[in-house]
Amino acid sequence: MNPKIGKAKSIEDLAVISKILVDGCKNEIMHYIIDDGKVNVEDTLVFRTGMVKKLALGMECPECGGDVAEEEVGVYVCESCRKHYPPEMYTRKIYSVEPDGVAEFVRSSLGCRYKQNCGHGYYRLGKLFGKKVYFCVSPDEGFYNSHNENYIIIVCDTSSVPKGWPSDCCKVVPFAELFYIKENRQEIRVADIIDDLKPKISEPRFGKRLRVNERRDAWLEVLSHILTADFNHRDFRNGKLTQSAAARWFTAVHPEIKISTKTFSRDMDEFRQYDKHKDTYDKREPVIVHLLDAAANPKYTRLQRRRAAQFAVDQRIKAKELAEDNGGIPVNLPDVKFAIGVDGRSEAVITTPEDSVYGRITI
Repeated sequence: MNPKIGKAKSIEDLAVISKILVDGCKNEIMHYIIDDGKVNVEDTLVFRTGMVKKLALGMECPECGGDVAEEEVGVYVCESCRKHYPPEMYTRKIYSVEPDGVAEFVRSSLGCRYKQNCGHGYYRLGKLFGKKVYFCVSPDEGFYNSHNENYIIIVCDTSSVPKGWPSDCCKVVPFAELFYIKENRQEIRVADIIDDLKPKISEPRFGKRLRVNERRDAWLEVLSHILTADFNHRDFRNGKLTQSAAARWFTAVHPEIKISTKTFSRDMDEFRQYDKHKDTYDKREPVIVHLLDAAANPKYTRLQRRRAAQFAVDQRIKAKELAEDNGGIPVNLPDVKFAIGVDGRSEAVITTPEDSVYGRITI
């Protein structure tokens, strides 16, 4: 790669960061940054966020790793590949813009779960709003054509985006447009273009209208506590948790939730049934119903109750993950069904999606 020396002030612009990465990827130009006496690189935001890193070249050739010597005043040459280098590279502190560091900055800023280097300047970053996310320096047309469903591609170079590729299910976003440096130059923020990536929420014009009960996740946590404890006959009547017991458990687990006792009873009814002629929203939640029934079953062993309690905890985690993938909007949990067990008897099985780490748990 051909070396190019830039000054520290230039990297305070995210568009310049993007251009440097593209030059390195497409044009094989390696950009090096030096302290110019006016701006200390290590004081810049891009250095503190890991996008720019300090190099320790010593007297080593960045191209082949050979020894570099000053053959005459101001002339630095690699003894192995005979490549010439500017003297600043060996007489001053030197830095470079790192695609790995920029990918990590994008990942952490968007709250994605991991960073996987796929080579050629491509990084998988997990999911955002239910879509798979990539950070790419300069992807070619083939990359887009092989990633054509539920993707968000954050790029430094948009020149190869195929006509018609961006759609409702696929988005391409320039890196320098997605982030901006605040005027005080002390913080990098995500621009409001992020709103265009969120899923469009629409309610059906006809038929039932689904909505998740606002205390659904709190119920999962409370039920995990009820099931962890030994069965208490006083908490149940006619095979159901009483509203007074529900209020007592909620007060113990979630003292910040201040609602009437009758509201807990109304919640339990909404989890079980929906009357399209009377109810505005369908808030049925089969997983909650199954856990309520498990908690009220005096025949469950202590081990069965513990398994159900753990499942309630797992579903609380799953509910949070589903909401994160859906732009922060809660999602109904997977259904409950009965299946035939290995002993030939019918047993309650809580089912989750095939890609779930929890799989199917019998309680």
